[in-house]
Amino acid sequence: MKKVSNEWWWATQNKWMYRRRLYGERMYIASLEREFIYIPVSKVANTAIKVAIADALGFPRRVAGFGYPVVPRTVANQVAFLKRRVQRRDPPQFQVHSKHFGWQLLTLPQVAQSRFFRFAFVRNPFERLVSCYYNKVANQHRQRDYSSYFVGVPTTWSFGEFARWALAQAVPDHHYGLQSRYMVHNGKLCADFVGRYESLEADWAKVAGRFELGVLPSMNVSTRALRGPYQSLFDPELRMLANEFYREDLDRFGYDPL
Repeated sequence: MKKVSNEWWWATQNKWMYRRRLYGERMYIASLEREFIYIPVSKVANTAIKVAIADALGFPRRVAGFGYPVVPRTVANQVAFLKRRVQRRDPPQFQVHSKHFGWQLLTLPQVAQSRFFRFAFVRNPFERLVSCYYNKVANQHRQRDYSSYFVGVPTTWSFGEFARWALAQAVPDHHYGLQSRYMVHNGKLCADFVGRYESLEADWAKVAGRFELGVLPSMNVSTRALRGPYQSLFDPELRMLANEFYREDLDRFGYDPL
């Protein structure tokens, strides 16, 4: 039997999952009772929003991504890790990111046709790219092994090295790719309300007050105060590359180029 490399396996899984997200995966959370649809965008308080919705709707849950040890990136170790996780899991409780959680999930075409109130939150794309780097690549104190997200990317890479690699990918990872891809169908924005991460508390209050969703829990707290202004991490060449890559998000959501 031909041996399959770990790098190829993880790269295949990531590309498959990303294409599913863009072309018909059921990932949009709907409440039939309260008549709203949440459009998830990674690295924009996504976990906190899902937890707030889950608590408001009465779902028993566990928060994804907390308390799991870092394990080496091998297929055997990952399979063993997942088996242990299942054995420890209380059957009625699942991670909020799990497809088995109990969400009523829709595809993007269904969201486009829905009459429910549809909301999403977006973030400055450059700050989001920086956050992705510090959370998934350079975070030496992380509780999980994120190496499967970016195969072959060493944790010793500088932000500039990572950003140049990331912006050149044919299939960008959903933690830094275009946010508009998840809420635009046939050229039309499918969200009735788009809040901003930069004014998250106030914008979330508008949605939470309308649907009785409660306050957002504090999770994945940003470390940007420790790393300084994100603009300082972009040299002139990288600014040009990033501005071009994020052009659609800049124009659609009103963010300024670098």
